[in-house]
Amino acid sequence: MTGFPTRRQVLGATAGGVLASLAVTPRSSAASATVTYTAPRPRVRIDLNAGWRFIGADVAGAQAPGFDDSGWSSVNTFHTWNAVDGADGGNDYHRGVGWYRRHYTAPSELAGKRLYLPFAGVNQAADVWVIGTYLGQHKGGYSRFRFGVTGVLVPGEDNVIAVRVTNARDTGIASVSADYTFEGGIYRNVSLWATDVLHVRMEDYAGPGVYLRQSNVTAASATVTVTTKLWNDSNSTRSVIVRTVIPSSSGASATN
Repeated sequence: MTGFPTRRQVLGATAGGVLASLAVTPRSSAASATVTYTAPRPRVRIDLNAGWRFIGADVAGAQAPGFDDSGWSSVNTFHTWNAVDGADGGNDYHRGVGWYRRHYTAPSELAGKRLYLPFAGVNQAADVWVIGTYLGQHKGGYSRFRFGVTGVLVPGEDNVIAVRVTNARDTGIASVSADYTFEGGIYRNVSLWATDVLHVRMEDYAGPGVYLRQSNVTAASATVTVTTKLWNDSNSTRSVIVRTVIPSSSGASATN
């Protein structure tokens, strides 16, 4: 489909996903006007970097909501347990297990939303629980991952997030060796995201759900193909309008 960013595509989805692709090509200035576009904010993002408890050891039962972590250290993410021993130029830094725990009460107005718990980076393998429910494991210290927590994390109530992290040598996780320290810990942002039941897909390998591909690029113009992955978590069909706006560096965008 070719046209301008406000080209409409009406879609229906029932408890599943659809793809919407739009190729944007230049049109004459007579057919368009330059405006400043302010995008809506249908998503809520809450950073969860403060108020964690940490211990640099493997502790049985630490995923349980009632576990006593009062003797653990207070830390904020971004955090690594190799800040000292991993920076002395040697290769004797601790590689093993560390635990993180955090209590969090999500706003009650998030009830009814789809909820997601993204980690921007944990080195090198992470197991995650919310209120004692095991969400899964992610291996790989340099990629973002995201768990759906709808129905697990309860808005308006105390939620305990527990993360078991290990940076122990694992030949099944790249890279195996390097000229830098494999620092263990939750070393990038942790957050909670809330969306409508009809949303740009959040669990596409923790990707953004909107993907751009450029072609026919010259100094004057380019064709940009936009693929948007939509997901409908309701039980009814929804008709929606997908609008793609490509702004200039100043924030101005062409529209018809």
